[in-house]
Amino acid sequence: MAGRDHHDTGTPPSHATYEYLPVGDLPSDGLQELSDAYFDSEAAEYDRFDTQVQRRSQYLKAVNTYVARKIQELPTCHLIISFGCGTGRREQEIVAMTPHRPRVVGVERAATMARIAERRGLTVIPSMRHWPETSTADCVLALYSFVHLPDVESRKEVLRSLASALRPDGLLILDVFNLNDNFEWASKLADGGRGRMPPTSGPRRGDTLYRRVGHREVSFMHYFTVSEIAVLVEEAGLVLTDLLGVGHGNSPGQIGVPLDAGCILVAAIKPSTSH
Repeated sequence: MAGRDHHDTGTPPSHATYEYLPVGDLPSDGLQELSDAYFDSEAAEYDRFDTQVQRRSQYLKAVNTYVARKIQELPTCHLIISFGCGTGRREQEIVAMTPHRPRVVGVERAATMARIAERRGLTVIPSMRHWPETSTADCVLALYSFVHLPDVESRKEVLRSLASALRPDGLLILDVFNLNDNFEWASKLADGGRGRMPPTSGPRRGDTLYRRVGHREVSFMHYFTVSEIAVLVEEAGLVLTDLLGVGHGNSPGQIGVPLDAGCILVAAIKPSTSH
């Protein structure tokens, strides 16, 4: 993997707070396009935001360490697929913490993000449709990314494709925001955010649009319930091994908080044919 990227240095991004907007009647394909444009616009500052906004940095470091530890428990790990790899900074950090030093293939639709990830040494494809069916990965990740898929059909498709790309006994790890997190919304307001929290019922349950205060570009995000994400993973043919709360708005980076007190971190294994 390549060395540090120049986007890792500098002062924290300005207006590192968000406003939240109702989704309304936008179609799912429109939501995906909005998110692609948003992350292209964020690419130049994204790494600094990750590392210098304290709550976020503590959370990401804890999850990265957890992922590296789980990878170390595998007998071997030559290849990782990272869905929504962004700039590849986190993948670089995770690989540096493992003795396996696996190769990473990133899946990233935002072109500017993808170019930065390629400079870091990742091979980047725009979607899992570009993954060769004859290849298998030891581990697949969807970190801070699965929440941006705009509807249940796209979530099922991505999980099926990631599970299909895994070798038997391979590992999947993903994290999602929690609709029933008792602290997340209050923490956003305390940080200067504004707007409405996602609806907790109805056809748009858990859905929201957000943008950085003072910025024009908008992205989609879905907040999951614990049962919702667990069912999706199991329906993809995977066996849950970890279902953990991770502090985000409160006790950021503390793994093992109650499941109504943080984000949801999931690990699952693809069963071998002998099971």
